[in-house]
Amino acid sequence: MDLQDFIAQVQALRLPPSSPVSRVLDEMLEAILVAGGPPSQPIDNFSEGLRTAIARSPKGRPLFLAHTWSTAPWTCLLIDLPPTPMGRPIFIRNPNTGLGRVSIDYRSQKFQKRIVAACQALDVPPPPAPSRLAIQVDSHRVFLAWTAYTLDYPAIPGDLDNYAKNVMDALQRGRIVQNDRTIASFTAIKANIPAAVRSLDDVLSDKIREILKDHPRTSVKTLAKKGGMSFRKASALVRVIRREADELAEASARAKATAGAAAGGAENPQSASAAAAAAGATPKNSQAGDRHFVDDFTAEAKQLAASAGMSLPQLMQDMIAEEKNQSAGSE
Repeated sequence: MDLQDFIAQVQALRLPPSSPVSRVLDEMLEAILVAGGPPSQPIDNFSEGLRTAIARSPKGRPLFLAHTWSTAPWTCLLIDLPPTPMGRPIFIRNPNTGLGRVSIDYRSQKFQKRIVAACQALDVPPPPAPSRLAIQVDSHRVFLAWTAYTLDYPAIPGDLDNYAKNVMDALQRGRIVQNDRTIASFTAIKANIPAAVRSLDDVLSDKIREILKDHPRTSVKTLAKKGGMSFRKASALVRVIRREADELAEASARAKATAGAAAGGAENPQSASAAAAAAGATPKNSQAGDRHFVDDFTAEAKQLAASAGMSLPQLMQDMIAEEKNQSAGSE
């Protein structure tokens, strides 16, 4: 069932315009039109403002017919004119001055002028900014429609059609498609695309951790070679991994010191503070001599945090709170 058949069946129900079902169907239809674009023909008892005009040449000769109407939020324009593909740019040099400029071929210029003539003959309102544009072509005519674009979009430079053209040319160059002429429809939108669940650094860091788990004394150069990355990238990721391990070891030491101080503080405050100071020493001065132990502890803690559905800082806070509660209960 196409859109026109759906509208005809809805209209056959003869629902009162004020009924809740009629309002829901109208909102559904408008959402479908906004998402998929309007049909290339006016919809009976739905489209409005149908007008037809003769597009003429600058000398007044009739060229073709042009039609316009509105379907929901779309302003539609149907032109009885065969489409012309955009030609390749042409560099024209002035033989007198030696200066040059880039132009387009005559057929493309002629087609663009006739599109302008159709818009002027019908006096159609210009597209709003920002706008959405829908285009359909066959061998005899061109259909285009525009409406306002209400979603947020990134301020990337350049024209949207140039991005689409570059992607399609890349698919042809890489033999993903035999020829981009076989692409009969495509959708190109300037939109805010959410980031992936994981970044490239996360994947490369996991490779480094796997290597260090079996061979903790592996050099950065070997890590870069085995991980398939540059030495600079491997060096930066190793620094991040070691910093995370040190921070985790520090948090674990502080948690143990806090628990020990709370347990022995009532009987001997001085010894408890001394124990806390000793246990709160940085990993570089105490337990960090065994890097392999720190890496294993980091991996186990991250696995525990992931299974509990929380981050590492949250896990450490819960560990500290649990140690305090156990110490308070033992008293």
